[in-house]
Amino acid sequence: MSYWAATQILMATNYKIRAQYLVKFIQLMDVSKTILFFRRSIIFPNTPFFFLKLLRQNGNYFSLMSIYSTLSMSVITNLHRSWKELPPAVQTLHKSLVAFLNHTSNYKPYRDALDATTEGGIPILGNIGYDCVLGGGYKGF
Repeated sequence: MSYWAATQILMATNYKIRAQYLVKFIQLMDVSKTILFFRRSIIFPNTPFFFLKLLRQNGNYFSLMSIYSTLSMSVITNLHRSWKELPPAVQTLHKSLVAFLNHTSNYKPYRDALDATTEGGIPILGNIGYDCVLGGGYKGF
């Protein structure tokens, strides 16, 4: 999903269209905590802002991390003009999602949210492997 999302952003013809894709993917990160499955036709071309919040609220952390990986790629972070076009609300949302997936303290905000989930969700698979094989210090299993 990460490379597909990066391709969608980079195929845009100018920086304003790229900024619109950045907005959509940042919103998708927030929704990744909520929706388990989605189709390309739902995401593009008119994804509403609430979709990312929906993913985040439903515990789809795997998709959340996939989009986070996309937005962290150097080819995406170097789109300075496009990032400057983001509305302040989206910039704030992006900062909160980056803080949520902060790797310091062994992903504490993510792990706290995962512990608080009562109906399950889709965890970040890389963290599960680390916890099970290397004993990453997470006792949630």
